Amino acid sequence: MADRTPAPAYQATKGSPLDVDKDFYTKIGSSTSRKLTESFELPIRSGKAFSVPRGYVCRISTPYGPQVGDLNLWARDNPRERFWASRTRQLHRSHVTTFDRLWSCLPYLRPMCTIVSDTLAGYHDNFGGRVHDLLGTRCDPYVNQLLSGKAFDFHCHSNLTRAILPFGLVESDVHDVLNVFQVTGLNSDGQYYMEPCPATSQDYFEFFAEIDLLCALSTCPGGDLSAWGWGKDSGSDDMLACCRPLVVEVFKLTDSTLLEGWESPKPAAYSGVHGLQMPVLWSNGNQVLSPKLRYHTGSISDREMTRVLLTGGSGFIAVHILEALLAQGHSVVTTVRSETKAQMLRDTFPEYGEDKLGFSIVADIAEHGAFDEAVKSDPPFEWVIHTASPFHFNITDTKKDLLDPAIIGTTGILKAIQNNAPSVKRVVITSSFAAVFSAKIGNRPGYIYSEKDWNPITEEEAIQDPPSGYRASKTFAEKAAWEFVEKEKPNFTLSTINPPMVFGPIHPKLQTLDSLNTSNQRIRDMMLGKLQDEIPPAGIYIWVDVRDLALAHIRAAERPAAAGQRFFVTAGYYSNRELADDIRDQLPDVASKISTKGGEFPEGGYFEYDNSRTKDVLGINFRSLKEMVKDTIPTLQAIGA
Repeated sequence: MADRTPAPAYQATKGSPLDVDKDFYTKIGSSTSRKLTESFELPIRSGKAFSVPRGYVCRISTPYGPQVGDLNLWARDNPRERFWASRTRQLHRSHVTTFDRLWSCLPYLRPMCTIVSDTLAGYHDNFGGRVHDLLGTRCDPYVNQLLSGKAFDFHCHSNLTRAILPFGLVESDVHDVLNVFQVTGLNSDGQYYMEPCPATSQDYFEFFAEIDLLCALSTCPGGDLSAWGWGKDSGSDDMLACCRPLVVEVFKLTDSTLLEGWESPKPAAYSGVHGLQMPVLWSNGNQVLSPKLRYHTGSISDREMTRVLLTGGSGFIAVHILEALLAQGHSVVTTVRSETKAQMLRDTFPEYGEDKLGFSIVADIAEHGAFDEAVKSDPPFEWVIHTASPFHFNITDTKKDLLDPAIIGTTGILKAIQNNAPSVKRVVITSSFAAVFSAKIGNRPGYIYSEKDWNPITEEEAIQDPPSGYRASKTFAEKAAWEFVEKEKPNFTLSTINPPMVFGPIHPKLQTLDSLNTSNQRIRDMMLGKLQDEIPPAGIYIWVDVRDLALAHIRAAERPAAAGQRFFVTAGYYSNRELADDIRDQLPDVASKISTKGGEFPEGGYFEYDNSRTKDVLGINFRSLKEMVKDTIPTLQAIGA
């Protein structure tokens, strides 16, 4: 029989996601128009987790000589979506290199990143082995003890586990890896083998993030694998001598033309019905699906997802919560004030049908009984996330326009849940740093604000002016919620979220330049050249990205440890001067229209903050101010800024 090379089972047809634009990725890999945004050295036998925003490039290098690294990837805002090594191996090859992509698991199945540079491309040993391995997986302490009878805590599985704990992930989130710089193959008997790492001090491996990524990297305890062998003591001096640090660098591409026409890939389009036929019921001679069955006509992989009621779904914060809930596979009903608002949300999320995205009209949340019908659902709700409350100063009557909607709306929905929705187990309410901070006391240099603090504002002070009214509305509403839970002892738990200034991308179909949230108006005004004379002070000098805030709401509902807790959700300090500087970096054409005077931190100092509960319990990894500005500007440009 003539020798032949079998054809690959998965082939790249023209125009498919496997048929990558090599010119595009070659330009990214070779571009020197880069700005370093993060860099660290990873010590031997350790692990570290880090973020790579979509559109950025990550380089892993071996400046100290040969060393293997084990790499895990997750979608940053949805860790259920994670790297799928075996499918990547089928779609590309057993060892990946330039232009290959690392793919996510079902039901998402999209490229998480694309390899753009590989100095070891084309390497192979005398037995057919290649580098950057997908045949094997991470070393772990379980198989080590199985084969050697000894415990060792610094295998890659353990290193990755320790690395991701600060991000709210656990051991079960660690998955099959890409073994970067590792040479492996199959011998003539089909057995897996490993050869020493060929990397030199000049070698590196780069990938382009197609989506927002959370990455974790471990320096293999076997180092360059020149002395490796299962069944031996993994802590031996021979192997320790083979270990070297790795270096990780994350770059922002500063040439805006490089990414023209590029879009972050969407999850796979398959509906997930899997051929199931749904039973039919009859009503007045008409054929209909049972509501319970309608709920399950989406992806079967999502059947364990939660039914959620989200109030105020067209609001700036709420729409990001909605987007994240839908992306994670949950089924959501959101309240809106009108059918017009509902249609705007349908147009914003056209890929989701009624089984995933439904609506309930609540015209006035300050009316008694406003939520009585909205909380009823078949299938029933398990979570309620309540965001509906005004945040603007365009008011004529503080009590009617601010206090009543916030207080009556909050207590009203809690009463409605207690009386009409016994299935609800978790309630999360959007409060504010305004319910924590005391404006009367001012900057309080040296004082540390945390969840223990409450704004001491009085009812008399509340009606003095709109800003006082807003701060009082958030304070009184949150206190009323906690008092309700304490007095009524309902079946559900309560968590509240207390953010300061909230910035971030908008959804252009839902907002205009005149209807922007108060925080984003600052970015708008700088982009439009309205601050040419002087930049005003920030007033409140702490902030959070709306996408991190949205994730905090969801994790407060997901995690049992969040029950009964307030969460002070802040990324840290910022000033309007820093905001202006970042906008100048992104928009050189408008730099001259933004003043260089003012906007600094107060001279006398400012209070401190403690956001450790948010980090420890919710596992939030906060975005930087620069990343927020980069992502927000295009969305404001889309509506005319």
